[in-house]
Amino acid sequence: MHLRLTITAPQLSHPSANMSNMSSTRDQVMDTMDTVETLSARLGGLPVAGMSRTEAQAVLIRLGRLRERVQEVERRLTGRLVTSGRPLRFGARTSAEVLAQRLRISPGEAQRRIDEAVNAGPSAA
Repeated sequence: MHLRLTITAPQLSHPSANMSNMSSTRDQVMDTMDTVETLSARLGGLPVAGMSRTEAQAVLIRLGRLRERVQEVERRLTGRLVTSGRPLRFGARTSAEVLAQRLRISPGEAQRRIDEAVNAGPSAA
């Protein structure tokens, strides 16, 4: 049985978005996240011992593409948080501190992610 899943990520920011579109976008993102989490759990529970080397390599390639898409969404969300947030509001001095606290990562890793998001350009936000 082959499970094929194509998920197209909705655009998270659009210059002409009004409040109803923002709500709709938020709902789309959250619904898609629910689907991704469900399918990820399902995929993680499947046995892989019966796969041939060729099949395993093909799945690894597809997982790599999926990882790249997820990282792009992470960059866009990080860029959005950095450009819209006020760290003091969250009891932190910098956006990196907020990100480190919220994601439970090191401040260095948080800063690396912020730098990556900022360097990715306008599409990141």
